[in-house]
Amino acid sequence: PQESQEVKESPPAGEAKPTLADRVEEDWKKPQLVKPNETFAVARSKLSVFGGLRKGEKFTMDKAVILRTEVASQGEGVEDFYRWSGPTWLQGQIHMAVVCQKGQKSAADPTPNQDNYFAHHVGPIGLYGVCDGHGPFGHLVSFRLVQSLPHYITTNRH
Repeated sequence: PQESQEVKESPPAGEAKPTLADRVEEDWKKPQLVKPNETFAVARSKLSVFGGLRKGEKFTMDKAVILRTEVASQGEGVEDFYRWSGPTWLQGQIHMAVVCQKGQKSAADPTPNQDNYFAHHVGPIGLYGVCDGHGPFGHLVSFRLVQSLPHYITTNRH
């Protein structure tokens, strides 16, 4: 059997190898990586919410919120509340709250919050999830998952 060898490209002579901070900075120049993708919007959702990416996030900063809803906000102080009545398979009311903050690996960590979440209410179904990003680009993976996973779950005929 043949052995495969990974080919690693080195920067041209005299140029420094890009740092993680440099590579993360490059991602912000690619909107397809860091902006919500409308292709994955969940149809017929009374409320859709997931975490967004924000450049320059620091330790304990709350995650940016991306919200799509037909329900009016009932703000109370710094928090927003959304209330509505609809069919449900559960008895009583459903209350949900989300807090998602960046942890601190080191003071110089250039990556945004790598964790993410989603919540969708489609008819009588509440769909909730948490995605835990890992590695230097875990924030990109979890951001894509919180958009695509609910879309594929709600559009799959099975």
